[in-house]
Amino acid sequence: MKTFLAELAASIVQTHASLEDLVIVFPNRRAVLYAKQNISKHIDRPQFAPSFFTIEEFMNLFTTRKEADKLTLVYTLYEVYKEKVWLANPEENFSVQSFIEFFFWGDMLLRDFDEMDKYLVQHQQLFTDLSNQKELETLFEYLSEDQIFYIQEFLGSIEKENTTTHEQFLRIWKSLRDVYQTFNARLTEKGLAYTGALHKEVCYKIENSTIDTLPAEIKNKQIVFAGFNALTLAEEKVISFFVKEFGAKVFWDADQYYLNDSHQEAGTFLREYQQQSILSKTFEGIQDNFNKKAENQQIIPLLGFTQPVSQAKHVSVLIQTALESGIAEDQIVVVLPDEKLLIPVLNAIPDQVQHVNITMGYGLSQTPVFSLFECLMDVQVKSTKHVGNHQVIMQVLMHPYIMAIAEKDCLRIQREIISQNQLQINWSFWKEQNELFKLIFAKKEIHEFHTYVTDVILFIAQQDVIGNIDKEFLYHFFTVWNKVSNFLTLDIEEKLQDNSKNETKQWKALHRFIKQFIQTEKIPFAGEPLKGLQIMGVLETRNLDYQYVIMLSLNEGILPSGSQRGTYIPFNIRKAYLLPTPDHQDAMYAYLFYRILQRAENITLLYTTQADKAGQGEVSRFVQQLQFESGWNIQHTIMETEVFLPDNPIIEIKKSKGIIQQLNQILEGNHPGRKGLSPSGFTTYLECSLKFYFRQIAGIRMPKEVEEEIDNRVLGNLLHLIMEKFYKKLMNETKSIHITAHSIEEQLKTLSSIIDEVFAEYYTLTIDEARQLSGQQLLVKNLITRFVTRIVELDKQYAPFDLLALELDSLKKEIQLENGKKVYIAGVIDRLDVKDNCLRIVDYKTGSDEIQFESVATMFEDMGKYKGVLQTFYYALLVSSSEFYKHQQKVKPGLLNRVNIFDQDFQFGIRVEEDILEDVAPILPEFELKVKSKIEEILDEENAFRQTEDVAQCRKCEFNVICKKV
Repeated sequence: MKTFLAELAASIVQTHASLEDLVIVFPNRRAVLYAKQNISKHIDRPQFAPSFFTIEEFMNLFTTRKEADKLTLVYTLYEVYKEKVWLANPEENFSVQSFIEFFFWGDMLLRDFDEMDKYLVQHQQLFTDLSNQKELETLFEYLSEDQIFYIQEFLGSIEKENTTTHEQFLRIWKSLRDVYQTFNARLTEKGLAYTGALHKEVCYKIENSTIDTLPAEIKNKQIVFAGFNALTLAEEKVISFFVKEFGAKVFWDADQYYLNDSHQEAGTFLREYQQQSILSKTFEGIQDNFNKKAENQQIIPLLGFTQPVSQAKHVSVLIQTALESGIAEDQIVVVLPDEKLLIPVLNAIPDQVQHVNITMGYGLSQTPVFSLFECLMDVQVKSTKHVGNHQVIMQVLMHPYIMAIAEKDCLRIQREIISQNQLQINWSFWKEQNELFKLIFAKKEIHEFHTYVTDVILFIAQQDVIGNIDKEFLYHFFTVWNKVSNFLTLDIEEKLQDNSKNETKQWKALHRFIKQFIQTEKIPFAGEPLKGLQIMGVLETRNLDYQYVIMLSLNEGILPSGSQRGTYIPFNIRKAYLLPTPDHQDAMYAYLFYRILQRAENITLLYTTQADKAGQGEVSRFVQQLQFESGWNIQHTIMETEVFLPDNPIIEIKKSKGIIQQLNQILEGNHPGRKGLSPSGFTTYLECSLKFYFRQIAGIRMPKEVEEEIDNRVLGNLLHLIMEKFYKKLMNETKSIHITAHSIEEQLKTLSSIIDEVFAEYYTLTIDEARQLSGQQLLVKNLITRFVTRIVELDKQYAPFDLLALELDSLKKEIQLENGKKVYIAGVIDRLDVKDNCLRIVDYKTGSDEIQFESVATMFEDMGKYKGVLQTFYYALLVSSSEFYKHQQKVKPGLLNRVNIFDQDFQFGIRVEEDILEDVAPILPEFELKVKSKIEEILDEENAFRQTEDVAQCRKCEFNVICKKV
């Protein structure tokens, strides 16, 4: 295999006796090292090397201005725009935006200016066309939703049918010519420029014949332009000028296959240059590698994988096979159109590889340091002056950097937050914690934010536990952060003088600005380009050739990319002025795809078969073109691993001696914290005996979380706490268990404060914080208030009555089994009250539990329907042997649930078919026999714990992941 740079080196050495008189210009810096290496192989004596330039460096030789960084450019544009549009048109009532809010708009406008100059567009005419009302309407149709959103932020509001806004936007475009001219003049005053402006200046000098004397670096030297493809009009003009006036040579890196076929988009730009009067003479010696591969019928594997990461894993196999076949590791290149696969590919590289060189940018926004920044932003935005939000705090405590530095403290505080159910944590709490937490968990004003982030990043970067790669991430983030800090400080200080500015809006604008800026930043991995296995992005492959090419992510939407850069110049105007369009980008990537393959001796192409949310899963059209047009022998294989999933096994837990011993402890009341079998334990067994085993014997519990969502468990806990506190206060104040309508009415005055107290205790808040809840917690509070108020109203209607017990947990009942063994049942009864010789068992439920049953037998058959009824009978069984029960009294159990308490004709009690059960005593013996029978079944050593047959129970069971029945 002879590479492009090897061919270039051979030609140069053969035709130039003195290399020091040679200037070689490449599209980018990457090819220079390889070119030097190739030239050195073709010389047999010491010589001075040629001068090497990138096209940007070459252009800069003809101007004294320096290219400014993006932030400086956008900020200068912001100042000009503010002066020429907002302040110059006070009658329009434009709201002068901050630099942060202007950045997205300004960044896109700067790109448009840059492209206009690179393609030598007559800006006066272009701005005139953009100002045309008809064209403006086309522009609005062209804008994406994101662009419309930012214009809304920029102008205040914009609607596609809003004529007034259209007119205002039109007047803005009419000002852009003045903005463009003033912007460039101001940059010139400072000796600065953007890339397009520099290129345009060079072209202006060429047009006006002001390049009389060449710069010393290239004067009296032979100039060679090598490896170019998609030239801007400015680049084309400059290269043509040096070819015509100074005899410069051009070496095109191309193949006849796509150059001579008008249907091949890879040759789009080269064919244009073939038709150009000057450059047409430079097309000589173009090879025909593609057709040779077709003639040789070389096998090209095309491998489809179900997941992107599977491609990365298979790279290990491909590299290992290549090394074993004798291919040197520095002759293998892995091309990654999708940069997200960089880390998986690095992890998959086999141990045999001695050196790896990464030549691509890795998005800073994909690193852990950016996720840390997002956490720091949330700490400030989602917190109040006094407290921090628990979700944000937990997110910080689980971040890999924070865990690495202070794992024990992170875990300890997480446990405290969960165990105490803390929705909010006061800032004062962190003053007693370690230095890192003191830095992170401190509420800052917006003008302090850049210092706050800087301090946290520096502290983390100085810790020994942070690895080298992560320190590299932190360093690059810190560098970017320093770039933006000065501009943020200027902008924020200006806006602090405007008290009408909403602080929340400022934080959001700041977040959007930094996120937008960082998403464009890449981490340039440093390495030795001439040594080791090469990992590259698509753009980085220009001018380079390798013996073995492994190319991943060859999916439509990734190569070519479906994403488009934002622009305010619509497609039809771009076409008219020969500005780049999506077709331009596709043609450029088509060329890069074909070029990296044209000389390779071995090729493997990989893609993903499974469609994602963006519809990816279709192989790239570039690959399909190879399959159907090139004549190459492409062998398409779907890499599937045949998986045989066995039927879900029937899980059966036999009762060992240890299990029987635990069961005896529970039922005999000797198990820690248990006085006997509880109603929830009993109903769990009826639902599913395997679930009973998981909960009662194995002790498996779902991980605890901070409870803020609206579910029956949270509502139930709060309801029980409020009702208990309400009646305990009432009885303490009246010094009596006798409850009257008047005493309830008086106590109702304190209900609101009682609810606040319970919420403060439950969520670990202050009383003031409990009174100022928002979001989910406020919704929970409103629901609970409605529940409690209704229950108290019903109690007032039922009064007078005697309240005997609240949250009664002291009762247990002995049950003698057929074999003479004595066991106990126990439970916590929400409330016992008595009136007119009727003892009521009141059970609060926040669900929609059934309050009607047909018979005792049916009660035990359907836990999904009769669970609540069965539990009240269970409580009645407990009460029947207690001191509360007297033979002259009736025992009347009942549920107060979210459905029945709001009935207009509410009646307390359980219904047997249609009638209220006024006394449970007549049917309690039958119920006790059923309970006894089930307990004997629980203790039966031959009766194993098994999965329920009721699939409806499985769907809502927390153990269904283990059980896998559904």
